[in-house]
Amino acid sequence: MANFSDQFLEHVGIATDEFHSPTHFLTSFKLEPVDDAALLEHDGISADMFCSQPDPFDKQTHSSGRFAAPISAAIEKKVQARIPKKTKAATRWGKTVWDCWALSRNSQRTVGDINPQDQCHVVPTSLQTTTAAEMNFWLSRFVFEVRRVDGEPYPASSVYGIICGLIRHFREELGSHDVNFLDKKDIRFAEYRKAMTARMKELKAEGVGFEKRQADPLTMEDEDKLWTSGTISTHTSMGLSHGVFFYNCKVFGLRGMDEHRRLQVEQYKFGSDVSGRYIQYTGRISKNVQGD
Repeated sequence: MANFSDQFLEHVGIATDEFHSPTHFLTSFKLEPVDDAALLEHDGISADMFCSQPDPFDKQTHSSGRFAAPISAAIEKKVQARIPKKTKAATRWGKTVWDCWALSRNSQRTVGDINPQDQCHVVPTSLQTTTAAEMNFWLSRFVFEVRRVDGEPYPASSVYGIICGLIRHFREELGSHDVNFLDKKDIRFAEYRKAMTARMKELKAEGVGFEKRQADPLTMEDEDKLWTSGTISTHTSMGLSHGVFFYNCKVFGLRGMDEHRRLQVEQYKFGSDVSGRYIQYTGRISKNVQGD
């Protein structure tokens, strides 16, 4: 009677006479090379996917319209467009004030005024090749000497604005992104920052530019007068326009002509919750919101 192992082999379809010798047993189970392409095709995958890559310059390969047309030539314009017009104007103003001061100082200096111990002798107007040591030297003098057109000292906020304009000039127009005179960690401009602090204290002591100029806030009585006088009204088109303008400013904080002019209905969402009905406003890029 055959033993259990023989019965099992016969059950699975293997003849027992194939195992008469150990050598025949081993050769019977010899591993054969695997046809990878056949296996891939069996699983529904084309071997060509792994054997070749599409030509990146083949127009037929990229004709699906997935991507936008090349804009290499327009990138610079788009990068410049990210800067608000007023910021660009402030940058030009800061550089113009520097140039006027530099020309005035250079024109007044004579050979007898030159101190051999000075590191620099001529104030630069073209800052492309100006070193950090030169800027540190001249900025320390600039903050004390700069004046308005009428000869009066600039308030501290204006001096600060001029310095920020010069920093933007270095970054945006000269490509020097490592220049920041106001960075306390940058020891290259340490002497300038000491001079700036001293000048700010002088201006404060003299009371220059420290009066606050701001519009008086509207009171509830003022708002009631707008309604009772008909300036704001839901019965006339002009009154309704005034009301929309006023409450956009009051509730949503809109400011400036451009924000009101570019308003779109998609910026408002009407809904309700446990507290009642509400209006949700989504702002766009403006003077105070640059999308950074």
